[in-house]
Amino acid sequence: MNEDIRLHIPQGFELNYINKEVFTVKYERTGMIAMNFFFGVWLWGWTSGGIVCLFIGYMDRDLTLFYFALLMLLVDIIMSLIFLYSVYCKKSFKFDEECLVIKTKVLYYKTTKLFTRKNITQVKQIKDGGEGKDSFPSWGLNMMYRNKKVRIILRQPHEKSLWLGKIISTWANVPFETVPPN
Repeated sequence: MNEDIRLHIPQGFELNYINKEVFTVKYERTGMIAMNFFFGVWLWGWTSGGIVCLFIGYMDRDLTLFYFALLMLLVDIIMSLIFLYSVYCKKSFKFDEECLVIKTKVLYYKTTKLFTRKNITQVKQIKDGGEGKDSFPSWGLNMMYRNKKVRIILRQPHEKSLWLGKIISTWANVPFETVPPN
């Protein structure tokens, strides 16, 4: 592994060597405290309003208000899942001789995905925020695996996706396409 990569580990990442050929990268989202606080308060207000509207619609037998409140609460569930992901998501990447194993954990929900080294053909950094009305510039990381695009991380500062992209592309010995930070 490149010495520069080991010396300049971005905040939220942890690099551990099991032996010379096997290592792990653990990642936990950091930062965006103000946005997460705003989102949490907004979500609480949205949920409260939806419950009040649902109750009023039920008590007054106003089906329009009742169904509108149900729609509000459906949107609330979707937004709650996004909020939980943005606050509690933890990922680990285990690199061994032949496979990359990516484990994602959000509270009690866990997924594991296995990618063989020989089937990874490219790693690509993408700009996934900061354009148009989106005021938060952010970058993600995609990987081509068996001719399919696989999203590795999303909505991160430039240096985080750049660092992880270098590690994956170096390990897989494939090209790494980067995006300028501005």
